[in-house]
Amino acid sequence: MKVYRAVWTLAVAALVVRGLLLGHEHHPALTGTALLTGVGVAAVAGLWAPSRRARRTAAWALAAGAAAGATIGHLPHLGGGLVVIAVLVAGTAPATVSAYARWAESDGQSSALDAAVRGLAHAAPGYVPPPPSESDR
Repeated sequence: MKVYRAVWTLAVAALVVRGLLLGHEHHPALTGTALLTGVGVAAVAGLWAPSRRARRTAAWALAAGAAAGATIGHLPHLGGGLVVIAVLVAGTAPATVSAYARWAESDGQSSALDAAVRGLAHAAPGYVPPPPSESDR
Protein backbone atom coordinates (compact mmCIF):
# COMPACT_ATOMS: atom_id res chain seq x y z
CA MET A 1 0.00 0.00 0.00
CA LYS A 2 2.95 2.33 0.57
CA VAL A 3 4.01 2.11 -3.06
CA TYR A 4 0.43 2.69 -4.22
CA ARG A 5 0.11 5.71 -1.93
CA ALA A 6 3.37 7.16 -3.27
CA VAL A 7 2.42 6.61 -6.92
CA TRP A 8 -1.08 8.03 -6.37
CA THR A 9 0.33 11.07 -4.58
CA LEU A 10 2.82 11.72 -7.38
CA ALA A 11 0.11 11.39 -10.05
CA VAL A 12 -2.25 13.75 -8.24
CA ALA A 13 0.61 16.18 -7.58
CA ALA A 14 1.40 16.20 -11.31
CA LEU A 15 -2.26 16.97 -12.08
CA VAL A 16 -2.28 19.78 -9.52
CA VAL A 17 0.98 21.29 -10.76
CA ARG A 18 -0.24 21.15 -14.37
CA GLY A 19 -3.52 22.80 -13.36
CA LEU A 20 -1.72 25.52 -11.42
CA LEU A 21 0.55 26.24 -14.38
CA LEU A 22 -2.40 26.38 -16.78
CA GLY A 23 -4.32 28.56 -14.36
CA HIS A 24 -1.36 30.90 -13.93
CA GLU A 25 -1.07 31.17 -17.69
CA HIS A 26 -4.74 31.84 -18.47
CA HIS A 27 -6.33 33.18 -15.26
CA PRO A 28 -3.49 34.37 -13.02
CA ALA A 29 -5.56 36.53 -10.67
CA LEU A 30 -8.19 33.88 -9.95
CA THR A 31 -5.66 31.06 -9.60
CA GLY A 32 -3.44 33.16 -7.38
CA THR A 33 -6.35 34.12 -5.19
CA ALA A 34 -7.41 30.50 -4.73
CA LEU A 35 -3.86 29.35 -3.99
CA LEU A 36 -3.07 32.24 -1.66
CA THR A 37 -6.31 31.71 0.23
CA GLY A 38 -5.25 28.12 0.89
CA VAL A 39 -1.75 29.23 1.88
CA GLY A 40 -3.17 31.92 4.16
CA VAL A 41 -5.53 29.54 5.91
CA ALA A 42 -2.69 27.02 6.23
CA ALA A 43 -0.42 29.65 7.77
CA VAL A 44 -3.07 30.80 10.23
CA ALA A 45 -3.93 27.20 11.16
CA GLY A 46 -0.27 26.31 11.59
CA LEU A 47 0.51 29.35 13.74
CA TRP A 48 -2.72 29.34 15.72
CA ALA A 49 -1.99 26.15 17.63
CA PRO A 50 1.29 24.41 16.80
CA SER A 51 0.06 20.89 17.39
CA ARG A 52 -0.27 17.81 15.25
CA ARG A 53 -3.91 18.56 14.58
CA ALA A 54 -3.11 22.13 13.54
CA ARG A 55 -0.37 20.92 11.18
CA ARG A 56 -2.81 18.47 9.62
CA THR A 57 -5.37 21.27 9.22
CA ALA A 58 -2.70 23.45 7.65
CA ALA A 59 -1.74 20.71 5.20
CA TRP A 60 -5.38 20.17 4.22
CA ALA A 61 -5.90 23.92 3.76
CA LEU A 62 -2.83 24.15 1.55
CA ALA A 63 -4.01 21.13 -0.46
CA ALA A 64 -7.47 22.66 -0.81
CA GLY A 65 -6.03 25.94 -2.07
CA ALA A 66 -3.81 24.11 -4.55
CA ALA A 67 -6.73 21.94 -5.72
CA ALA A 68 -8.91 25.02 -6.18
CA GLY A 69 -6.20 26.73 -8.21
CA ALA A 70 -5.65 23.56 -10.27
CA THR A 71 -9.38 23.29 -10.91
CA ILE A 72 -9.40 26.85 -12.22
CA GLY A 73 -6.52 25.98 -14.53
CA HIS A 74 -7.98 22.72 -15.82
CA LEU A 75 -11.58 23.86 -16.21
CA PRO A 76 -11.29 25.76 -19.52
CA HIS A 77 -9.36 22.89 -21.10
CA LEU A 78 -11.25 19.88 -19.77
CA GLY A 79 -14.74 21.22 -19.09
CA GLY A 80 -17.04 18.41 -17.98
CA GLY A 81 -14.17 15.93 -18.18
CA LEU A 82 -12.87 17.48 -14.99
CA VAL A 83 -15.78 15.85 -13.14
CA VAL A 84 -14.65 12.44 -14.42
CA ILE A 85 -11.09 13.14 -13.29
CA ALA A 86 -12.32 14.25 -9.85
CA VAL A 87 -14.35 11.05 -9.46
CA LEU A 88 -11.35 8.96 -10.54
CA VAL A 89 -9.05 10.75 -8.12
CA ALA A 90 -11.50 10.34 -5.23
CA GLY A 91 -12.33 6.74 -6.14
CA THR A 92 -8.70 5.66 -6.35
CA ALA A 93 -7.46 7.52 -3.28
CA PRO A 94 -5.54 5.31 -0.85
CA ALA A 95 -8.12 5.85 1.90
CA THR A 96 -10.90 4.84 -0.48
CA VAL A 97 -9.01 1.74 -1.60
CA SER A 98 -8.49 0.80 2.07
CA ALA A 99 -12.22 1.21 2.65
CA TYR A 100 -12.91 -1.02 -0.37
CA ALA A 101 -10.61 -3.66 1.10
CA ARG A 102 -12.32 -3.52 4.51
CA TRP A 103 -15.70 -3.79 2.80
CA ALA A 104 -14.58 -6.78 0.72
CA GLU A 105 -13.24 -8.55 3.81
CA SER A 106 -16.46 -8.04 5.77
CA ASP A 107 -18.89 -10.91 6.13
CA GLY A 108 -21.33 -9.29 3.69
CA GLN A 109 -24.21 -9.03 6.12
CA SER A 110 -25.23 -5.52 7.06
CA SER A 111 -27.75 -5.63 9.85
CA ALA A 112 -29.06 -2.14 9.10
CA LEU A 113 -29.52 -2.87 5.40
CA ASP A 114 -31.01 -6.27 6.16
CA ALA A 115 -33.48 -4.72 8.60
CA ALA A 116 -34.48 -2.07 6.03
CA VAL A 117 -35.04 -4.67 3.31
CA ARG A 118 -37.12 -6.86 5.61
CA GLY A 119 -39.07 -3.80 6.77
CA LEU A 120 -40.03 -3.04 3.17
CA ALA A 121 -40.80 -6.68 2.36
CA HIS A 122 -44.52 -6.07 2.04
CA ALA A 123 -43.92 -3.79 -0.98
CA ALA A 124 -42.30 -6.46 -3.15
CA PRO A 125 -42.12 -9.85 -1.45
CA GLY A 126 -40.36 -11.45 -4.43
CA TYR A 127 -37.24 -9.36 -3.91
CA VAL A 128 -36.65 -10.17 -0.26
CA PRO A 129 -33.84 -12.69 0.20
CA PRO A 130 -34.61 -15.78 2.22
CA PRO A 131 -33.53 -15.70 5.85
CA PRO A 132 -29.99 -16.98 6.40
CA SER A 133 -29.79 -20.66 7.19
CA GLU A 134 -27.87 -22.04 10.14
CA SER A 135 -25.05 -23.19 7.84
CA ASP A 136 -24.51 -19.59 6.62
CA ARG A 137 -23.96 -18.23 10.09
